[in-house]
Amino acid sequence: EFLYYNLSNRYHELRSESGGSGRAGLNLSIISNLKINLPSLLEQKKISEILRRIDISRELFFKKKASIELAKVSTINRYIQNLNNQNSLKLSCKDLCKKIFVGIASSTSHAYVKSNGVPMLRNQNIKEKGIDTSDILQINKSFANAQATRKLNTGDVITVRTGYPGTSAVVPSYFNGCHSFTTLISRINQDIVIPHYYSVYLNSFEGKRQIRKIQAGGAQENLNVSSLEKLKIRIPDFDEQMKLIKISNIFDSLINLMEMKILKFNNFKKATCNELLSGRKRINI
Repeated sequence: EFLYYNLSNRYHELRSESGGSGRAGLNLSIISNLKINLPSLLEQKKISEILRRIDISRELFFKKKASIELAKVSTINRYIQNLNNQNSLKLSCKDLCKKIFVGIASSTSHAYVKSNGVPMLRNQNIKEKGIDTSDILQINKSFANAQATRKLNTGDVITVRTGYPGTSAVVPSYFNGCHSFTTLISRINQDIVIPHYYSVYLNSFEGKRQIRKIQAGGAQENLNVSSLEKLKIRIPDFDEQMKLIKISNIFDSLINLMEMKILKFNNFKKATCNELLSGRKRINI
């Protein structure tokens, strides 16, 4: 167990020595020559026990997060099913949008810049709880301007095409005028539907069920414009739409709280590992 925690804590060091990216891999030489600080067996056991307790506490929050996510799916699904019994329209995404189109689909490798560029969202930035801003690429302004017809507007809903097709998020105001790479973009007719309601519906069990059915019928892995246009959404009045949005937001807040707790434990474990495994801090036996 002590060896396990040593190896786990040196992931980035081992990854760097094994090639860093692409088809990187460990070999016998790297592992054989790896040196670790080795206290007495009794101190090893004490250190392992401390780190194990941190792992157990952290795992509780992973389980709580999973339970909340399951409750969110179930609650939203029940709400949508109840809409079937109400006086609400069922319209296609095509009817609900001014247009549905694809973001930049041509090669962009030549246009990447490290700073002072235009943010470009990718499929991996689209999460059910919103846009993940942790790894945003930038493209130069001249290339971005040449693709002006594909730029994002505040309130657009962007949808994943590959990997987790159908996963959607609303474009916030701080990404107005930015771009996306090969994502589906729904420009919502906000006289009919609230963008966040449209997004929550696409992310729901019912939305995903329809997407799987459409894909199975067309034997395709990627979600395309014509497929998304066919998807049907139950549209109640704006008050009912806001109720569903609030339900989703409440669950998302709880999920965010669990993620913050997990991050706190991750940071605490990393700091504890660095102190105990390096020998900088010793355990009183």
